[in-house]
Amino acid sequence: MGRKADKNHRRAMRTDDTDDDTVSTVSTATSSDFGHHEVEERDENTVLDGFVDALYEKRAKVREAALKGLINALKTSVLIDFVDDKHETLLHLCIGSLKKGVSSEAAFASQLIGLMAVTTGAGDVAQHILSEASAYLIKAAKFGSDSKARIAALEALALTCFVGSTNYEATEEIMDVLWQMSKRKGSSHPDQALGMTRAMPEVRAAALSAWTFLMTEIPTTRIVSQHMAQCSSALLSILENDEQNVRIAAGEAIAVVFEARSTIRSQYYADPSSTDASSALCRKNFENRETELVDLIKGLALEAGGKGQGNKKSQRSSFKEIHSVLKGEDVETSLKLQQGDSLILNSWIQVIQMKFLTGILAEGLQKHLQENTLLHEIFSFVPQQGKRKTLTSTEKRMYMSPNSVLNKARTQNMNRRRSQVHAWQIGQFGAEDVGSD
Repeated sequence: MGRKADKNHRRAMRTDDTDDDTVSTVSTATSSDFGHHEVEERDENTVLDGFVDALYEKRAKVREAALKGLINALKTSVLIDFVDDKHETLLHLCIGSLKKGVSSEAAFASQLIGLMAVTTGAGDVAQHILSEASAYLIKAAKFGSDSKARIAALEALALTCFVGSTNYEATEEIMDVLWQMSKRKGSSHPDQALGMTRAMPEVRAAALSAWTFLMTEIPTTRIVSQHMAQCSSALLSILENDEQNVRIAAGEAIAVVFEARSTIRSQYYADPSSTDASSALCRKNFENRETELVDLIKGLALEAGGKGQGNKKSQRSSFKEIHSVLKGEDVETSLKLQQGDSLILNSWIQVIQMKFLTGILAEGLQKHLQENTLLHEIFSFVPQQGKRKTLTSTEKRMYMSPNSVLNKARTQNMNRRRSQVHAWQIGQFGAEDVGSD
């Protein structure tokens, strides 16, 4: 991906932070404190190693339980060292689950692959994960035995590409796979000659969302020159005729294209790689249907009618937001985080990235936003360094109670200052009286 992280620098930063914390802690911690932390760390490593060992078991249920345990661990903690050390083993075992596991096991294996990429961040490990796993994830996405397994493979494919791809040409190759899956193609039975098994609406919506997520990582000029044309035909057709969840995904993709175009109006269609007649024709086709697109999305925002209506309130809300992007209105969303932090999303592209990552990390989003360097790079976010301390009940009585030593000292100090001010005022009045005599 474009945001290449310096792994050694990142590790050095973590080491520096650890050293500072250790220096400040040594002066106050007892030997029992250190023993407690060492036991916790040792227990965590033992549990993680146990999950890895269980992936070698012959019983599918045991392997599934281990995969779920690892998924939960990578969601709720940023285990960079664990992934860097174990990625070869985990990748080999996950690919084995994709090749021969049942649908539920394959779905968990895909999730774990995606989380490994998110945890390790841009660099050699993520590139290796992408190169080794992409072919198996594509096959699982195209021919998975159920929708859950296919969606998990689609999301993992997008994540590993987003983090591990080193150029937009490689990203666009994966995007082409996702784009084909979002369209109505394939047979109801797996057949290599047809390219894929027919996808249910939820799978097509996931493929289109993954396609849009990857589109946010390529240059805006490239979006306008190469991908805008797809909004003029296939996405318009989806908006008019398809299921609700697929329509919303199509609308979100259109909004990304509109925002990309608005950011380069000063150099409108200035991508030097797209000056050929075919690209010019594509842009012209989009312009011819632009009014139709905007009117259709406006209608969906007001009425949310059409095939597969589902929850009209939900669709109205989604398309109102999309329509505001098409009108060129500013996008600004604030996300409250732990420790008093807040993250401001000021573009539709960032909203799409956050929405996709939220679906992956779920309850672990807050933890990763605070500690994961990759997310800091994506959202240009610097978390607060100091953690807000949670006081014990004893500390609250000591420091916050009206009868605490701290409050008593504060009261005495305030009384002393009032007495001094009062004495000064009396002295001033006395001097004025003397002067008047």
